[in-house]
Amino acid sequence: MVRAGYGRSFTPAGLGAVFGQAPDYDPPVTIPQQVNQPNNYVPVFSLLNGPPSVPNPAIGSNGRYPLPDGLNVFYFFDPPSSYRIPLAESWNLAVQREFASSLTAEVAYVGNVGRHLYVNPNVNQAALDPSCTPLTCSDFDLRRKFFNRFAAQGRNLTQGLYQICNCDNSSYHGLQIKVQKRATHGLDFLATYTYAKAMANTETGGVFSNNLNWWQDHGPANFDRTHAFTAGYVWELPFGRGRRWHGDSGAALNLLLGGWNFSGITTVNLVCRSRRKFPAHRMCLRI
Repeated sequence: MVRAGYGRSFTPAGLGAVFGQAPDYDPPVTIPQQVNQPNNYVPVFSLLNGPPSVPNPAIGSNGRYPLPDGLNVFYFFDPPSSYRIPLAESWNLAVQREFASSLTAEVAYVGNVGRHLYVNPNVNQAALDPSCTPLTCSDFDLRRKFFNRFAAQGRNLTQGLYQICNCDNSSYHGLQIKVQKRATHGLDFLATYTYAKAMANTETGGVFSNNLNWWQDHGPANFDRTHAFTAGYVWELPFGRGRRWHGDSGAALNLLLGGWNFSGITTVNLVCRSRRKFPAHRMCLRI
C-alpha cells in the first residue's frame, strides 16, 4: 500500500504582531528598562532600594512617544508592510507491506518546512568590523544603526531595539522505518528507526550571535537527531499453567512461575556533526 499526504497551516502570530505591536508592551502598561552598572565589579542597583523608577515618556506634539536613551523597544516592523503570516508545510510518502497477518513494515519519507517564522533581533547592535581591534575600535556606537538617527533631537540611542522580522526558516527531512508485530505466541513489539536532519536559524526567535545576520547561525537544530531507534516490546514468558513449559503446574508452582511478562522501551539516539576542519569526516554522539 502506498500513502501520501501534504498539508499547509498558518498561524496569525502572537503578541499582537499582526499590527506590529503588542498591547501589553504599549506604554504606560509596560516600559522595559535597561540599567547597566559602571563596570562588572559593582552592583547594578541596591537590592534594598530596588531599581530606579522608570521614566514615563511624555507624549510628543505629534502624538508619538519620544524614546529616551536606556529604554528598549520590542516588536516593531520596519517597514510596517513587511509583515508576513508564518506558515508550515508538511508532506509524506509511505510504502506499507504486510508480510503476515501479524507482521507489517513501513518505509516513509517525511518532510516539513517553516517559512516566515519570527526573529526578534536587536537591530541596534553595533555592526561587525573585521578589522576592529581593542586598540583601534573606537567607533563602536557609531556602528549602531540608530545611534545617530535621532541626533538632531539630542538623542543618541545605544540601547537594544528589538524588531520583529518574519524572515526565519526551518526544515526537517527524515527517512522513517517501522516494523510491527502484533501479539502472537506471547510476543508483541514495535520497532522504529529514523534517519533525519533538522535545520534552523534561531529556533525560538532569539538570535544566538550576530543580530544583523542570523543566517550565520543556520545549522543543525538543537532537537536534531541523525539516528533515532526506538523499540517497544511485551513478551509473555513461557512458564506456568497453559504455557509452553510447566503448563500443567499446580497452583503453588504456577503462583511462582506463571503470569510473568517481560516488557520495556529501548531508545537510542545518535547526533552526528561534520567536523569543521575536515568536512568529509563525521563525528557521532550517543545521547
